[in-house]
Amino acid sequence: MNIDQKIQAIQALMKKKNIDTYYVSTRDDHNSEFIHPYFRCIEYLTGFTGSNAHLIITDKECRFYTDGRYTIQAKKELKDTCIQIIEDENFLQYLKTRKHIGLDGKKVTKSFVDEIGSVTSIDFISEIWNDRPDFPMNPIFILDEKYAGKSFEEKREEVLKRCKSNIHLLTNLDDIAWLLNCRGYDATSNPVFLSYLLLNSNQTVLYIKKDNLYYYTDLIIIRDNMAEVSSKELYEFKKTLKELSGKRGRGTELVSVYIPPDKQLSDVGKHMRDELGQSANIKSKQTRKNVQSAIEVILQSIRLYKQPPANGLVLFVGMIPKGGPGTEKMEKFVLEPPEPITTYWYKCNNEFFVEPLEEIIEERDTYGLAVVDRKEATIATLKGKKVNILSHLTSGVPGKHKAGGQSQRRFDRVIDLAAHEFKKRVGEHMNDDFLDLKDDLKGIIVGGPGFTKEEFIQGDYLQYELKDKIIATVDTSYTGEPGIREVIDKSADILDNLDVMHEKKQVQRFLKELTKDKGLCSYGENQVRTNLIMGAVDTLLISEDLSSMRKTFECTNCGTQIEATVKTQAEADKFDEKCPNCNDTFKEVASKDLADEFVEKAEEMNTVVEFISTETEEGMQLFRAFGGIAAVLRYYVEY
Repeated sequence: MNIDQKIQAIQALMKKKNIDTYYVSTRDDHNSEFIHPYFRCIEYLTGFTGSNAHLIITDKECRFYTDGRYTIQAKKELKDTCIQIIEDENFLQYLKTRKHIGLDGKKVTKSFVDEIGSVTSIDFISEIWNDRPDFPMNPIFILDEKYAGKSFEEKREEVLKRCKSNIHLLTNLDDIAWLLNCRGYDATSNPVFLSYLLLNSNQTVLYIKKDNLYYYTDLIIIRDNMAEVSSKELYEFKKTLKELSGKRGRGTELVSVYIPPDKQLSDVGKHMRDELGQSANIKSKQTRKNVQSAIEVILQSIRLYKQPPANGLVLFVGMIPKGGPGTEKMEKFVLEPPEPITTYWYKCNNEFFVEPLEEIIEERDTYGLAVVDRKEATIATLKGKKVNILSHLTSGVPGKHKAGGQSQRRFDRVIDLAAHEFKKRVGEHMNDDFLDLKDDLKGIIVGGPGFTKEEFIQGDYLQYELKDKIIATVDTSYTGEPGIREVIDKSADILDNLDVMHEKKQVQRFLKELTKDKGLCSYGENQVRTNLIMGAVDTLLISEDLSSMRKTFECTNCGTQIEATVKTQAEADKFDEKCPNCNDTFKEVASKDLADEFVEKAEEMNTVVEFISTETEEGMQLFRAFGGIAAVLRYYVEY
């Protein structure tokens, strides 16, 4: 479209919406002067490339206003168009004479609206700008304090001291970048990033756009644009995968689609339309109808994206039966995985294809562990949080003897030979156990209570590729499985990045507080809930195996509501407590996972949430001894 056709297209949309005046400016959603091409609406409509202008489109004309810097430029760039350049009138005064004004509400201030009167917030530009540049969502980086001058914490305190209200919202991009000591690439000639910032005495919340919605986080720290997946996010992802794994269709009518980040969505749409045509050949009428419905839902879903997210997109769609025939209900799950998808998949089956996602969340770093003594040896692997014992060997090497003279030397030779043969056996077992894993092995740690481990490492017992992977030796007091656990504990510095050590530290921190007279800790559902509501919880520990549900029951007579925790739905169905007000019965009206309830309360209070697996001794202790819920407190609470 040329310039006149674009103005006419806007006028046609105005007529449909009963708008007689439409206002456009050169500013973005943050009232910035230097803006990204995505926001250059006046340049798109008129061809004007200056940094300050106002366009007023009515049903009969199009009026253009700018300041003296750009008058000559505007006359050149707007020549031979339907646009009138107005030089002797203030655009605000003209707007005040108009009745039904439309504008993009994100691009004006409240004071502006107050001055011109009633307006309708509507975005006509997006409806006609088909080749609009993508919304900027570029990497954000942290500016070193030596360049920033002050730390974020110092700046935050200064701002809060000057605030006249309890909550302070920042919309100016320069202010946000200055306060956070962060920079970005979302505007021309200005190192800022598109965001909003909310400050109060308890927290700092940064809102960053993603997939056309602003998501918030408690002051995310960005390192090379690679955010670590938190234990909460991983827990939620695993929970969703578990739910998906349990769903079954009546036939091959559950559709799974994996879209890599570099895959063109137009190609995916074409493939889906081809599959829609092919599905007409399915013999079963019901299966054919369900597959076609699922593919249509997928086509509708991908139309919402201009391109796949950074890690790709996964869609699971299908009719899930809720009971007997005729109870099927269409369900849709759209996921953005924690790591990039590398392969495009389209699968139809009676269950969802979740294996690629399960591989993504599986820990890849594997460590080989061995505890070696003259009497016995134990070989294991540590992958993520899971310890897997592979082999346990006993030596049969003789112990101390009382023989003297030649007999002593003969016995010593027998013992040394037996020890040598035992170390050969240990090496053979480690070769068998570890060689197939050598590409995944990040390192091997050897432990033991005596000098046998050094003799084993220095000797020629291990295959050379495995020998090169030995990263540490550890002195232990035990052998066998307890010795393996001791190796893990004493290798904390080496294994520090593994979840197993992180979880151990979190639980041990709680247990250490528990031993104190006035320890900063609490455990159990009711006690921790109370402390969360008070804002006293610093870190919330939740077992991944916590499966209880929080139910809301309502009196069938007077409407009184109460909450109760149950372990199973069957327990909820048998709930027979009477209303304390009218003695009538209760019915269930709402339900959520107990873990979700605690996470929601934790987010309200800026509390760190750690999900602890039961694959470690500490994790099992948290689940069995403390009910799966515990907390480290910010301050001591008297009970």
